[in-house]
Amino acid sequence: MKQMRYSKMSTILGVCFCLATVIVRVSSWTPDVVPKLYIKYDQDKLPMFYGNLTDYFKILDQDDSTLLIGARNYVYNVSLSNLLENQSERIEWHSSDAHRELCALKGKQDMDCQNYIRVYARLPDNRITICGTNSYKPLCRIYAKHTDEASGRMTTEMVTELEAQGRCPYNPTHNSTYVYTDGQLYSATVADFSGADPLIYRETQRTEQYDLKQLNQPAFVSALEHNGYVFFFFREIAMEYMNCGKTVYSRVARVCKNDKGGPYKFIDRWTSFLKTRLNCSVSGEYPFYFDEIQATSKIIEGIYNNGDKRQSIIYAVFTTPTNAIPGSAICAFKVDDIMEAFEGRFKAQKDSTSNWLPVPPESVPEPRPGKCVDDSRTLPSNSVNFIKTHTLMDQAAGAMFGGPLLTRVNLKHRFTAITVDPQILSMNGNTYDVIFVGTDDGRVIKFVNIISANDTEQAEPVVVTETQALPHGMPIKELSVSANTQTLIVVGTGHIVSIPLHHCSKIVRCRDCFNLQDPYCVWDINNHECTSLLTNPNVHSNPDGFIQNMSGTDGIDLCKKYGDSAGNWIDPPPPIVIQSTRGTVSSVGRMPPHVSYDNEITVTSIDGVELTNQINSIHKTHIDPLVKERIGGAGGAEAAEQRVHLGSPSIITLMCILFVFGLFIGFCVAKMKWLMSLCYREHHNTINAYEKRHMQPLNSAKKTNLLISTATLPSNASCNIKKDNLEQEFAKDRSHECKNSTENLEKEVNCKTGTLQKVKKTYI
Repeated sequence: MKQMRYSKMSTILGVCFCLATVIVRVSSWTPDVVPKLYIKYDQDKLPMFYGNLTDYFKILDQDDSTLLIGARNYVYNVSLSNLLENQSERIEWHSSDAHRELCALKGKQDMDCQNYIRVYARLPDNRITICGTNSYKPLCRIYAKHTDEASGRMTTEMVTELEAQGRCPYNPTHNSTYVYTDGQLYSATVADFSGADPLIYRETQRTEQYDLKQLNQPAFVSALEHNGYVFFFFREIAMEYMNCGKTVYSRVARVCKNDKGGPYKFIDRWTSFLKTRLNCSVSGEYPFYFDEIQATSKIIEGIYNNGDKRQSIIYAVFTTPTNAIPGSAICAFKVDDIMEAFEGRFKAQKDSTSNWLPVPPESVPEPRPGKCVDDSRTLPSNSVNFIKTHTLMDQAAGAMFGGPLLTRVNLKHRFTAITVDPQILSMNGNTYDVIFVGTDDGRVIKFVNIISANDTEQAEPVVVTETQALPHGMPIKELSVSANTQTLIVVGTGHIVSIPLHHCSKIVRCRDCFNLQDPYCVWDINNHECTSLLTNPNVHSNPDGFIQNMSGTDGIDLCKKYGDSAGNWIDPPPPIVIQSTRGTVSSVGRMPPHVSYDNEITVTSIDGVELTNQINSIHKTHIDPLVKERIGGAGGAEAAEQRVHLGSPSIITLMCILFVFGLFIGFCVAKMKWLMSLCYREHHNTINAYEKRHMQPLNSAKKTNLLISTATLPSNASCNIKKDNLEQEFAKDRSHECKNSTENLEKEVNCKTGTLQKVKKTYI
């Protein structure tokens, strides 16, 4: 029994030690993920447009005032100001009965045999084209838009219908993308019902069919146009790694806009298709790679690295594989670095058993394959044949700043979407990119890309806020910034909500506004409030009346200088009530308040960072600034702030240490009780022997009812046997009496005891 008890305690101690080690290791991955402000909205108080979870909402187009949403059988025109639908401009397109019946014969469910609008493009002469899955038989339609002179409303009329194979996916959940530029539609999708023929297509050019060296089970993410090129971002199974196993790499591919195909039999094939790897990794002796790209931003033009030259960069979301350490990262890439990778050496494999190695320069024909030429149909056959089998580049496109801007290791969520509000001008004259990242559990993380002033190659991102925008567990599919309304559009499968770009009005203290490091927020010295730089017209006309900090220094001294003696610790205003405005979809069933997501995978693991963040947020809420002042002025306030804002590793590690210490104390107490029990048994046997010799007439019933006996006791009863064999008395610590228990029984003591003691003495 003792060995079993000791083995159980050893196991518990080992588990606690391992848990503490894992927490410390994981915390070392996430030094920059704790936001400065947490926002959780009441979902009923947000502007919202919603339908069914099977609508698969997709942003098709956006202008200053409206948002076009592709859904099941409809294109919705939604106002950005309040997310209300303009039903007069709704486009309705259902699959025909024949197409639905054919879809059912192919083994698809009724939900699949619908028309999901996935592609939209504005054509000249006030026309538009839209493409839909059309019950697994993709079609495109061209509509002409007219303005009704009587009512002034915009109406649409279908002009023509054409096949959309290669332009639109068959399945609404397929990872497809497209871009419309210079009157041409460039798409990346699949060209068959089974999804086994992926392609990058522009009428009439496409990638090679069933060629794993060009596309190997790709999941397309985005398509972007830049300076005569179209870039496609996707992830695929890496052919160059097949001899060592199976893994997924992130890719960027490039085609020329003026590519007209090759000569003869290559007339419908790309002559400029090249691809290379995107490297988003944590540097070290053994770099840790985030290999699976999930989303990209648009191309951002800005000034970086404290230079004067404007650069084009792309922000992208990367994750680890689902069966690996659950990690996510945000990396930025210069377009110039991507272009440089395409000008490097090619990578090829001599035969199926050989390694992939760089191609010697003397083996590359002239003109160089993959370059844009005036007329690709005049290229020599050896150049076209070379590019057909040598599409992969040897050099990978490296991340800007040498690694990820933001990393997060979390058991409960991963990054899924990204958008950027670029080059926000702050009061110090510098511009900053504000990045919004969505997760698969409905959160929006906002951080600022701040370039270090000391090292031009180092970025110091600041995580400003974390907001629960969608219901918990609903993945964020897309994010979009509306500059006119100063809102962020958050898109789920059946939900669209609008949240503010900033939360300056929620900050009530000068120091908190100053330390937030949000380029949107400034502190109004005269009105003692945190206000938005974008909406306050006096910020730029009277810059001396506002203060802002983007360097990360503590602003308590500056706040006291421009504020009252307490440093602008003002009472918080009444709670802000966000008015509820909802979009309506008349033909789509509304979601009940409490929705059961049957298709979601429930994760039961505990998120330590989230738990710690919640603890920190509770502490932030309940510590009053005046209490901090009473602690001892600025120093005391700062000390209290440090005590409250403990990092997640310190709190959880401290809890584990306390738990282990408690187990150790419990073990010691149990050991002492075990030793005492030995003494107790020896003492108990001695008393029993004494009873057998001197107390034979004693009735056992009396022994049982000692505590409740009401018999009258003689006043001269002896009390020399104070320590009897009552088990109630042996609950006390009498270890020092074990050796002389018999002697103690024979001693006479001056008996000044209560009724209980007299009862015992009389019966004994």
